[in-house]
Amino acid sequence: MTVSVYSIEDDRLLMPHGCVPRVKRCLEQRGHLVTIMDHRVPDAHFDLATANRVVDTEGRFPGLAARLRVRREGIIEVETGKQQSEMIAAMCLLSPQTKFLIACKTIDAARELAVDLRPYLVNEVDAVHGHNWRYSRRVVCCTFGSLDRSDPQAWDVLIFADAFNGIQKTNNPARGKYAHRRVYALVAPSLPRSQTDELLFEVLAGEVIYRDPKCRQKVRQNLSVAFATRSSPSVSEQPSPLARHMSLRTDEARNRSIAHLAMTLSSGEPTSDWNLERILPDTTGQPSPGSKPGVIILVDSVEHGEQLQRLLPSWYLHDGRPSNCSTSVLRRTADAWGISSNTIVTAVAASRMHTFHCQIVIWASGGTRPFIPQYFDRLPRPCLFVDFWDHRNGQPAEDTQERLKFYRSCNCRILSHDLAHQERLLA
Repeated sequence: MTVSVYSIEDDRLLMPHGCVPRVKRCLEQRGHLVTIMDHRVPDAHFDLATANRVVDTEGRFPGLAARLRVRREGIIEVETGKQQSEMIAAMCLLSPQTKFLIACKTIDAARELAVDLRPYLVNEVDAVHGHNWRYSRRVVCCTFGSLDRSDPQAWDVLIFADAFNGIQKTNNPARGKYAHRRVYALVAPSLPRSQTDELLFEVLAGEVIYRDPKCRQKVRQNLSVAFATRSSPSVSEQPSPLARHMSLRTDEARNRSIAHLAMTLSSGEPTSDWNLERILPDTTGQPSPGSKPGVIILVDSVEHGEQLQRLLPSWYLHDGRPSNCSTSVLRRTADAWGISSNTIVTAVAASRMHTFHCQIVIWASGGTRPFIPQYFDRLPRPCLFVDFWDHRNGQPAEDTQERLKFYRSCNCRILSHDLAHQERLLA
């Protein structure tokens, strides 16, 4: 999915601004050292100098001013209706000299939004529609058709009132014209969205940069995350992402901990050395330790899978390579039907599978973002995703923090007796 958002032309890498962080992570995971240089013109008109308005906004949207100050684009999660109007009004009031163009799907939606904004912006806002429209206000709500005919030089900020509507292909040319302007998009966090939607949101406006504190967190009932706290002794800093990945794959102590954990969980008989209750303080709805739920180990490379298979000789390694699949009955079965329990699987192979015969998954390869197959979103039964809490030095600790942020962004249920204390140790 990452490859589909950028292309190579001569010696240039072309991609939407919003996808830069995703592509950067992708290239770093492949061992490349990536440096991003932003040559866009600074937007001097977007200022937050009015202290009183910043203070007023902080009461309803704490931290919003700080996020807008440092992020020129991004997705803002806020529910539709009154909350959406409050968010847009707060953004407009924070920068009173800035001109805002707010794109809506229909003229009715644009007019309704303008009406909802007038109690906050009074005569500064209006709705427009038509081929030859002219703006006379600082804040204008328009249709996508009017957006196509707008002049990017006349506006400082473009806001898509609904990211789901904004990602339609017909908006791509207009969005491209605003490449040197601030671009934000609003989306309701309660609405389900696929990984493809997430990618298209990033193409439109970038990553999620803010979430309305009043939004209810939708807990994923079928996937909980637990952290195993075993880690190797402190090691030296690694100069590149590739070196860090190699160090992680070849860490014998860490691999032995993963293998021991996998064997214990698959047997369904926790020992005094590994007490499942310790990472599952509330086991309601979770796989029972005595039910032999089946375990799959996910890795990001064939090399790491082979390292773990040496420690788990009775486990199968499914790497998805055609040359290997043709020589193994089990691999052919996995290709046709899914992945059986007690198997080590690469992320590339797992992304193609439609069935996982397990209730517990172990993510073994660290990094800044784990791989969670979309299949688990559709499972009716509860599953457990186990990660390893790496904190040997600054780099593994930072990666662990990023993975924790990712689990929270997915609204996974994070299981721990003292997560706050462990987070303080990372810092």
